[in-house]
Amino acid sequence: MAPRTFNHSHSVKEGWKDSIPSVGPRPYPDYGVYFSPQALTKEHRNKLEAFVGDPGEISFRKATQYMYLPFLMREVNCRAAVLDIAYRQNAHGAVLAVRGDVELFRRAKRGKGALPKNPHLFSTS
Repeated sequence: MAPRTFNHSHSVKEGWKDSIPSVGPRPYPDYGVYFSPQALTKEHRNKLEAFVGDPGEISFRKATQYMYLPFLMREVNCRAAVLDIAYRQNAHGAVLAVRGDVELFRRAKRGKGALPKNPHLFSTS
């Protein structure tokens, strides 16, 4: 079996203006990795676009119109007191990213056991 390759993109200090926050402001990670629409095959993009909404429309499954399914976030702070803030910021972004995955499976009418058991997201502070 040939190894799978993933085409992904990254952002630096870009706010998730198209995401639906769980509480407070939308995430604004120092660094993020996600799938861009161009990284997906045309078939996958067509299937996913029904779930992510139009450009500028807020969604559970995208951070911005160019950032689909974010899966890595990093917050950088150097003092212990500020590090607690970075942990909370990462936790908030993680909730939104995983919620997007769960909502995608729910909308696709997949069973409870269909969500993969492997990690969906990584975050570092």
